Formats: sequence, C-alpha cells, structure tokens
Amino acid sequence: TTSAAVATARAIEDVSDNKADIKWVNDIYIEDKKVCGILTEAAFNMETGKLDYAIVGIGINICFPEGGFPSDIEHIATAVFDKNSDSINKRSILVAHLLNYFMDYYENFESKSYVEEYINRSMIIGRDISVINGSQTQNAKALEIDNDCRLKIQYPDGTEKWLNSGEVSIRVMK
Repeated sequence: TTSAAVATARAIEDVSDNKADIKWVNDIYIEDKKVCGILTEAAFNMETGKLDYAIVGIGINICFPEGGFPSDIEHIATAVFDKNSDSINKRSILVAHLLNYFMDYYENFESKSYVEEYINRSMIIGRDISVINGSQTQNAKALEIDNDCRLKIQYPDGTEKWLNSGEVSIRVMK
C-alpha cells in the first residue's frame, strides 16, 4: 500500500501541475483535498508465514464529474485535471507512469527505496488528527512515521502509540 501511494503521488506530479501528498496510510491529497484512495487485500500462507498474494486497488479522481462533486464531499474531494485539460490522453500517461514506478518498487521491494519519499510526502506529521477504531474516535497528534511506515501518535493524555494500520482523519472530532 505504501509503495503504491508513492508511485501514485509521483505519477500525478509527472502529468499535472499538482503537488501530491500522502495521508497515512493510503490516501493521496492535492491541496488538502482527497484525490485518490488505495486499498490492499492480502493473504498469508499459514504454513510458510509468507505472503501468498496481494491485490492493490487504486481509485483516482481523474476529472471533476459533470456538475461537480456531490455536496457532501465537494469540500474534501478534488481531481487531478480540470475540465479544460486534455485528461483523456493524460490519463493513459498517468497510469503508465504509476505502473512503471510501482513495478520498480515491487521488483526491488526488499530495498524499501520508496520509504524515505513516503515519509517526506506525509501531510499529517505534526498535525492534530482523529484516530478511528471501529465506532470509536479519539483525537491525537501525528508525531512521526518510521521506516516500517508505522505512524506514531500521541493522545492528549501524553500516551504514545505506534499504529501499523487503521484509519485516521485530518478532521479533528470535537
């Protein structure tokens, strides 16, 4: 998921004038608005303890929809290209760049060459966030991301915790 996020951010920047940031763990943002979500489904072999397979899904808002985004997400969603852009041709170039970057990371996965860029592209380090765990939400501060792409957070009472996965929001709950 994290290598796919870096590949996607780099590809978006290659074909547009947009700076792409990463919201831990799997969302891409442009100017504090979500442009892409990434989901990974994986299965491990119980006998070997190794990964059997992983499926990565990447959803990118290429263009603004006709009439704009629905009112419930218009303030939090954006697209890579505006309506005046040659998005049809650029979409193919974006996908080609994304796949090239991703395959390079995949083929050299053990080197973790994407990790430094993943950390540098983080949009949440130092920000107040909400940590979502099922139906519970807790406010916290995002402190750092380590070389295993875990997120270190600090709760208001000073307790610190490393998150391996989960959902965080940059909109702090009141």
